[in-house]
Amino acid sequence: MSSAEVIRILVVDDDEMQLSLISRWLQKLINMNVNVLATSNVNQAIGLALAKEIDICLTDLDMPESNGIKLLKAIREANPLTPVILMTGLPSRNALESSFAFGASDYFLKPLNWEDLLSSMRFHIDRLRRFRLDFPLDQINEETSAHV
Repeated sequence: MSSAEVIRILVVDDDEMQLSLISRWLQKLINMNVNVLATSNVNQAIGLALAKEIDICLTDLDMPESNGIKLLKAIREANPLTPVILMTGLPSRNALESSFAFGASDYFLKPLNWEDLLSSMRFHIDRLRRFRLDFPLDQINEETSAHV
């Protein structure tokens, strides 16, 4: 795997301004060859997560038509190894506990601490790249088809 391989990050937030800011920030500041998919709709996000292979999801927890927990559960069911990072402007102990109980990889309060978020994103990107080096997709596909 090339270190230039694109990392696909799904960003979900009902606040369009926040969504745009986070998406642009990820494209520019991560500086690690990422493709950002952004949506303000949880159901659309679930569709994107299931239709396209995403590598990392960064989602708001509290949204009008649904919530980040619903998205987290859908991603966990489809691919348990995909990191899902939750963020919220309405913190509660119950939300925090539920997030981690359903498999959240990280949890951030709004307003976001950009340095901490950057550190978390880099950690998950580096981890994903190391995993891909250890288990290249074409090698996994060859081994899988040999057993079929």
